[in-house]
Amino acid sequence: MKRLLLVMLVVLLTVMGCSGPAVPVPESSASPLGEQFQIALPRLTVDVDSEGTPSILGLSPTILNMFGVNTDAFKLPAETVQRLSEANVQHIEVAVVDEGLRLWVNGEAMPFVQTDAASLQRAVDFLGATGNSQAGMLQRLLPILTRFGLDVILRLPVQPGAAVIPVTTVGDARAPALVPSTDPASVIAKFEVKYDENGVPMIMGMDATGVVGQVLSEELIQKLQAANVQTLQIRNRADGFTLYVNGEPLPTLKWDTALLGNAADFLVQMMPEDSNAVPLVEAFLPTFDRGDVDVLIHLPLAPGAAPIPVKRAE
Repeated sequence: MKRLLLVMLVVLLTVMGCSGPAVPVPESSASPLGEQFQIALPRLTVDVDSEGTPSILGLSPTILNMFGVNTDAFKLPAETVQRLSEANVQHIEVAVVDEGLRLWVNGEAMPFVQTDAASLQRAVDFLGATGNSQAGMLQRLLPILTRFGLDVILRLPVQPGAAVIPVTTVGDARAPALVPSTDPASVIAKFEVKYDENGVPMIMGMDATGVVGQVLSEELIQKLQAANVQTLQIRNRADGFTLYVNGEPLPTLKWDTALLGNAADFLVQMMPEDSNAVPLVEAFLPTFDRGDVDVLIHLPLAPGAAPIPVKRAE
């Protein structure tokens, strides 16, 4: 945490002279504790050399070390940088803006996460219910994450002779438009799964272990019971994928045909040409938006728990 705050301070001091507009912050500056907290910066550029060493806004690792920032902690593995560079991935952009986390690779928009403070809080609570060790830290950071505007471009080494690919404009990074498919669903899967105390899934009164597998262990079910999680719903639509807990949505993964196609192209670029997964990615990933999937999972009630009315998302 101290290192993060120090890096933020160095970056703040460095960008004070930047003329670009600050990234919009999704919430007001007033925190739940009544204290003011809001940080929004212009777009930042981080250059990574072939060894994975970053330099921020032209500040070399030597200068950053003078501020006590050890860039070794932020280095990328050299083999990862090499793989990205050989695939002609010249820059990756991440923007925390417009109540979401958006991603671009070589200026091409990827599926992104759409969220708000309420769904983020549910996600952290759900992680805590599953026993995730990072839930406590995320809970403390939540007021910061929802009041932080950031747009970072990670520039990677360009292969000799490769044409330079332009980055997105700031306007494009603020309002990506979705065009959900209106084609009929190619796959329809709608059913309910009821788990018993031993973690055995049942579909229409029959043991479905051979169909859905042991997705939820007995231990995990007990943790969810303790948190009074009674239903989970998996919903796949033309415009994205959402997990609901007790009928309330967690952050949504948003997409359309174009974004899924971009993601497929990027994954294929990163795979060896002889990989058996390449045909699968090319065939199925771009069609995720044509799946009409609705799976409602019922979990056993904890002793003494009052049933929560099922609120099914359509």
